[in-house]
Amino acid sequence: MITKYSNKKRLKFVSLTFLILFLVSCGSRDKAQTHFEDGMEYVKINEFEKAITELNKAIELKPEMFEAYGSLSICYYALGNEEMGLEYKTKWEKLAKDMGYDVSKLENLLERQ
Repeated sequence: MITKYSNKKRLKFVSLTFLILFLVSCGSRDKAQTHFEDGMEYVKINEFEKAITELNKAIELKPEMFEAYGSLSICYYALGNEEMGLEYKTKWEKLAKDMGYDVSKLENLLERQ
C-alpha cells in the first residue's frame, strides 16, 4: 500500500533518510550495511514493505545496527502501523543512546510523522 504524502512530509522522510545514511557512512560496507542501504533506497521510493524486508535482514546480521531500527520505525509509521512504529522507535532510541548518540533531532522528526 502506497500512501500519498504532502510535500512537507515527503521532505521530512528524505531529510531523515539522508540523516540516517550520514550516520552510517563512516562504517565499512558489509552485508548488513548493504541490506540497510538497499532498505533505505526502498524508503526513498515509498516501497516500505520491501524496505522492511531489507532492514530486517540487516538486523539479523548486525543486531546492534540502531539505524535499521529507526528506519523500520519510519516504515511502519508510513504504513499506518503506529504500534510497530513505536516499538522500533523505542528499540532505536535505546541502542543509539547506549552507543552515545544524541538522538533528540531524529526523535523530533519521528514524532512529527
